[in-house]
Amino acid sequence: MPEVANPMFTQDDIDRKIDTELPPNILGSVNVPHLQELLHEINAAIFTTGGTVGPPGPQGPQGDPGLTGPPGPTAVSADPGNIAKLGSDNLIFVPDTGTQVSCVINDFSVTNNTALADIVDLSLNLQAGHVYSFTAELFVTNSPQGGTKAAVNGSVGVDVVIYDGWIFDTGQAQIKSYNQFNALGGVVYTSGGTTGTTGHITFKGTIKVNTSGTLSIQFAQNQSNNTASVVKAGSYFVVTRLT
Repeated sequence: MPEVANPMFTQDDIDRKIDTELPPNILGSVNVPHLQELLHEINAAIFTTGGTVGPPGPQGPQGDPGLTGPPGPTAVSADPGNIAKLGSDNLIFVPDTGTQVSCVINDFSVTNNTALADIVDLSLNLQAGHVYSFTAELFVTNSPQGGTKAAVNGSVGVDVVIYDGWIFDTGQAQIKSYNQFNALGGVVYTSGGTTGTTGHITFKGTIKVNTSGTLSIQFAQNQSNNTASVVKAGSYFVVTRLT
């Protein structure tokens, strides 16, 4: 059976009182030790065979609220170097650093065509009033007869621009067409006869924008040929806002 709920004294308390506080002359000639033994038995019976516990009483009033704890630790800022947004399959934008990265997803091929055209995936938006640095890295393949040419161009309005461009390939005179430009539309190219079948085209520069628009990397064959000149998937274009 359950113990009596919340007694005023515990069973041990009452046993202690029976042993220490019972007057020796109680009821005259009563055998005190025998009485003590009897009272211990009654006490034990009360605590082991008492009635069932009654239902709980009503809930008491709400206690005072505890003290306010100390403030928690300051949240850790995210690493600004992490990629914050994936805008599309080919475009990564890192807003904390103002950097845009665009990557060629599928090979961009040109056959029998010497007219420069924007490379699919390699156009980025620039905003007026800012200065940007930019880098383009193109992995290319071509026939020696068709060769390659490339340029930086776009609809963006320019206050000042300066950039270098060059081609490195497996043919003779491996660094080709190095030049420095002060306007959009500067072209680097390879010439038939000294052109290798694989190469790498690089542009590096800085631009101050006065009208928002796109900055694009363009590509074509240097000489029309039915063997494709190709900008390979994995080529990329990076623009970083400096101011």
